[in-house]
Order: sequence, then C-alpha cells, then structure tokens
Amino acid sequence: GNMKDKKSVDALILAFDIKRGDPRESAAYIDALGVSGDPRAVAPLATAWDYLRSMILQMGELPGHLQVVRWKILEALSRIGGDQAVRILSEALNESDLRVVEEAVRGLGRLQVRNSVPALQQLASGATGNLLQAIIEALGDIGDKRAVSTLEQAISNPDKYIEVQVSYALAKLGRKEALERLNGFLKGDPGEDKVGLLAAYYLVKLDKTSGLEHLEAMMK
Repeated sequence: GNMKDKKSVDALILAFDIKRGDPRESAAYIDALGVSGDPRAVAPLATAWDYLRSMILQMGELPGHLQVVRWKILEALSRIGGDQAVRILSEALNESDLRVVEEAVRGLGRLQVRNSVPALQQLASGATGNLLQAIIEALGDIGDKRAVSTLEQAISNPDKYIEVQVSYALAKLGRKEALERLNGFLKGDPGEDKVGLLAAYYLVKLDKTSGLEHLEAMMK
C-alpha cells in the first residue's frame, strides 16, 4: 500500500492549487493532505498559508470561506508535524483572528511542542471562552511542569468546563488532588452544569477506568 499512498499524495499535491481552486475543493484537498500525514504535504500547505496571508495584507480581511481554509491548513499541518509546520503554528499564535489562534493552539498541543509553553502561558492571561479552553487542554497535552502556575490561576475560573479542563491538565502533570477533583465531577452527573461527561472523557484520556465506566453507564 505504501507506493500507492505515495502516488495518491503526489496526485493531491498536484491537484491542490489555492489560487485557482474553489475554496470548498481546496478545503477537501487540505483535509486529505493532513490525513495522509505525509511530510511532503507541508510545502504546498505552507505555500497556501503564505498566499492567504498576502491576500489579507492586500484586502484587509478574507471572505468567510477563505478564513475556513486557513483554519484547515493549520489543522492539517498539526497532523503532519515537522519543523516548518511547528514554525507556522507558532507564528499563528500572533494572528488577530481568534479562531486561527485557537486552531494553532490545538495544533501545538497535538504535536506536544514544549517550546510553545511560554507563549501559551502568555496567551492564557488574556484569554476567555473557547480560546482559554484550547490553551488549557494544549498545556495538559504537552505536559510541561512550567505550566502549573498558569493552570493553578485558571482553576478558580467560575466556568465549570474550564475547571474540568484545568483539573485534567494538572492531573496529567501528576497532581493527585486534580485527579480526585475529576472523579468528583462524575458524582453529581448530570447535574446543572453537565460537566460529568467532559470529566469522564478526560479520565479516559488519562487511562482511568472510572471515566470509561461512567460513559458506559450513561449509554445504558
């Protein structure tokens, strides 16, 4: 299958043209290149990223369907990895489009890029909502002890979902009390906040049977 895969990626790379293609078609090619995991796909994705950046400089703002293409490029790069992908994801943390920043954060978490921890910590100080959730989850996935101070500040967040995510990230860093807190969220489920399901998901990510048992019980 390997030779066949190589040929199909070659065909995708040849067919993918951000300048000429219909945005929906481009998005489909980008997804396929990301799924391929082939390092050769990084160069055409990087070229497309640069092209869209130059369009922003000319137009000020991209139409919605092209904004989606930018998120997709970051997601695809994070599935392939490598130095160039990490560089683009790291630079994208400085973008003004928060959805792009969020995708970059998720990508750096997925690739467990330890060098991105200080930038993620800085970003966390002003972040809220989805972006803050993404940062906390990324810090958990990266699992670097430097993140503890940022996570401990976020634990007092009134948003229960964020509290669950912080507990996951701290548990990943070996904090026993955070693991107990996650298990505690299962007890009152579903409850008003409906966070038990999320807590169970993170417990499964931490290889804890309590999470799996909780999910199985809910499905009965």
